[in-house]
Amino acid sequence: IKSLVWVIAVLALMLGLFAVLFTSATGSELDSLEKRRDPRNALLVKTFGTLDRSVVELYMAMTGGTDWVVQYEAVFSLPVIYHGMFLIYITFSIYALANVITSIFLENARRSSKTDREHLIQEELQSKNQYMRDIEMIFAEMDVDGNGLISRQEFEDTMMDER
Repeated sequence: IKSLVWVIAVLALMLGLFAVLFTSATGSELDSLEKRRDPRNALLVKTFGTLDRSVVELYMAMTGGTDWVVQYEAVFSLPVIYHGMFLIYITFSIYALANVITSIFLENARRSSKTDREHLIQEELQSKNQYMRDIEMIFAEMDVDGNGLISRQEFEDTMMDER
């Protein structure tokens, strides 16, 4: 659970950072009402016009909710540096972050299986100890005179007992 919380925190931080970046760039580029209403900028306004929309669009681009080329086309209305920033975001989110998430879950699964194996070994040791106590009890019953040794006669008497 701790690992999952960290993954969510990193994901939220990354989404927030890039959402602020693209929303701010959109606000700077479309600094007048005429530019915002221009049909050529409609995709940019729809995609990165508000912070909440930017977060959703970036999340959809990362998770496959939409093909990321849609958001990339919107970025074309911004200066060229933002084209590269979007590609860095996609590369980081798809490859790096996805691999980190996968490795965290695999590590947790490995730890869980190790714990299961240790638990199985512990149960086996307990079973062995119980078996040893049972055997000791049988030999103690066979040693009728209590001298710590089982004579041939004590052994034969025990074997004749129908219990």
